[in-house]
Amino acid sequence: MTITFYLHRKSTKNKRGYIYCKYTVGKKSINRSLHLPSVPKSAWNQKTQRLKAYPGIDHEQINAKIQAFHDKLIRKEPAQLSQENRQSFIHFFNQYLNGPELELRHGTRQKYRAVYQKLISYLKEHRKEDLKFEELDLRIITGLEAYLRANKISSETATHYLKIIRLVIRKAQKTDGYYEVYDPFINYNFTRKNKKRKVALTAQMIDQLRSTHIEDPTLEKARAKFLFQLFANGMRPSDLAMLRLGNLKGGRITYIMHKTKNEISLPINANHISQLQYVIDFKFRL
Repeated sequence: MTITFYLHRKSTKNKRGYIYCKYTVGKKSINRSLHLPSVPKSAWNQKTQRLKAYPGIDHEQINAKIQAFHDKLIRKEPAQLSQENRQSFIHFFNQYLNGPELELRHGTRQKYRAVYQKLISYLKEHRKEDLKFEELDLRIITGLEAYLRANKISSETATHYLKIIRLVIRKAQKTDGYYEVYDPFINYNFTRKNKKRKVALTAQMIDQLRSTHIEDPTLEKARAKFLFQLFANGMRPSDLAMLRLGNLKGGRITYIMHKTKNEISLPINANHISQLQYVIDFKFRL
């Protein structure tokens, strides 16, 4: 595994940047942010891939976090595969769940883990502890779908689970060390989703939500965060959790979306300001 840490800047004009890690998984190259505060370009030593001593920065603490991230990747590097593991879809699925590709994608890993647990439960019902790649056929897929539906999982959710299974199979096909990986979905037709009419909140509903008196401070904070997301063009919860005072500059809210890495910038208005005290803890962010 090749691991490189570097300073990512949005443009060459920026004097500050964020620490990223580039590493390889099989033949795939992955870039991940370490989610550390931005640092000055002059504080970064690309030769050592660490921070230098710099005024106002605890370089030793940040360097320790870089090293911890490095060590975690090394520990997750796959060991030499035995012939039995090379043939096991369950082994690959488990390795993928705990591998570096999902290291920082916590929401995705949680969803995939739920699918993994359902698959394990299905196999236990059939008195099986493992599932070989060569056993992956249409019978297994349709059987798993029937099992999910029998356990009160909606048709849409069952289809979503099966698509995750298909994705993991295709990951295995592209991963060195595994072989005889057959895709049973070649002859499988996914159930079409029933189109649902989306109902948007009306202005009257939003006004009612804003004006309703709430005594519980936890619910009050939850409402404020929801309203802030609403007025911020549907900001994701993951982006809201990462919002800091540094994102509020020049009368605008500017941030990098955690999921897509795209930059978002929108003007601050009175609706945002009225909710800010609940969204950002000013006492600890200044």
